[in-house]
This record gives sequence, C-alpha cells and structure tokens, in this order.
Amino acid sequence: WNSSGKNTGKCWAGRSTSWNQDCRIIRDLGEIHSRLLDHRPVIQGETRYFVKEFEEKRGLREVQVLENLKNMIHETNQHTLPTCRATIQDSLNQVLQRLQALDCEES
Repeated sequence: WNSSGKNTGKCWAGRSTSWNQDCRIIRDLGEIHSRLLDHRPVIQGETRYFVKEFEEKRGLREVQVLENLKNMIHETNQHTLPTCRATIQDSLNQVLQRLQALDCEES
C-alpha cells in the first residue's frame, strides 16, 4: 500500500524484516491460490485442443461425405439415368401402341 492508501503490489523496502517476510508470504499465498484454484488457463488450453480436434475430424468427415456424394452423382448420371430413360421410353412406346390399338378398334 502506498501513502495515499492504494495497493502498489510491492512491499515497502523501509519496513522491518517481518513486514517484508509477510509480503512474501502473502504473494506466495496468491500464487498458490492461483495455481490451485484458478483453472482458467488449463480450461482454455483444453477448450482450444477440443475445438482443434473437432474441426479436424469434422473437416475430414465432411470431405468424405462430399466425396461419397460426388461418386453417387457420377453413378446416377452414368448408369441410373440412362437405365430409367430407356425404361420410360419403352413403357411409353407400349402405352402409345395400346392407345393406337384401342383407337383403331373404336373407329
């Protein structure tokens, strides 16, 4: 404390040895308290590690999902759509022939 009553964080050099020793003890108690009870640095480090690991694993998973989607689209364009198109064309031709046959019968 200084002469105006504010805490300077330092012990007065002109005080007795016991005063300086008391200051050191108080400072040591503050350090012990912060090391034992202040878990913010540890929690912040763990949080950063968790976020980093989550983003890396998520990023790899998203790349894999996009790769699977690309393969599925390619397969659909190359195999499924042409097969469906051919099947629909055949079915429509059969329907058209039946309709023409029915139209000829009615006429």
